[in-house]
Amino acid sequence: MTEKKQENEMVLNEFKELNEENVVYKLVGPILAKQELSECRSNVEKRVEFIDKEIARQDSLEADFQEKITDRTNKIKKMQADFQRIIQAAQQ
Repeated sequence: MTEKKQENEMVLNEFKELNEENVVYKLVGPILAKQELSECRSNVEKRVEFIDKEIARQDSLEADFQEKITDRTNKIKKMQADFQRIIQAAQQ
């Protein structure tokens, strides 16, 4: 996902080098279609925003998952300790 973000940011940087007189083409199927520079900038900016939101969402999901793993690990350790105590008590 970060690769896509970097690619789109590079495109935005290239757009900054252009002025409104420059012609921008978009590949649509087998043809190149002429597009307005402002429209292209807007599309790429929206794409970068979407990618940022998606990265944030993925990071949030990962943090939640890590929290669940930690919680379950602690529960398992507690159960193991309780089981060991029960075994020791039964042996005495």
